Amino acid sequence: DAHQWVGVSLETRLPSSEILDKLDRFEIDAGIVASGNEPLAEWPTTLLYKEKTVLAASRELVPDSIDRLPWSELGQFPLCALNASMLDRRQIDEALAGREISLRPEVETDSITSIYSLAATGRWAGIVPHPWFHSFPRSAEVRLVPIVDPVMSAPVLLVTARSAPPSVSG
Repeated sequence: DAHQWVGVSLETRLPSSEILDKLDRFEIDAGIVASGNEPLAEWPTTLLYKEKTVLAASRELVPDSIDRLPWSELGQFPLCALNASMLDRRQIDEALAGREISLRPEVETDSITSIYSLAATGRWAGIVPHPWFHSFPRSAEVRLVPIVDPVMSAPVLLVTARSAPPSVSG
């Protein structure tokens, strides 16, 4: 009740470039972006966490005896992954192209929630950022397996405006 006139609006599907544009126009106060797509040197940022890319899969698909998987071996699984419109997927594809590895998922989506849901069925293995795992109901059958050679990791940052808004008093 101390701040009853303050409102909060969450927009979850904005690309980083649009978040930065909205910050410059003082339409938003802050945004959360994955580093790697937009130049952020001019922006005040705070590191929130680092995302690592992992495989979410049932123990039937990937038994407990496997403690990590190289990207080159993912083709043996029925995969679901983000589609090419998503930054994480484009970064993965770019990194793997240099190693002559290409992903061929059976299912592609723009939703991490969908990937976790598909992995929970036991039918697919999903390529996902690890922090999201804690956002979904736990299943004893779904586990996270680190993907290596290379390890994919990206910082997630809180970005704020470069300057204060102009004064309304002139």
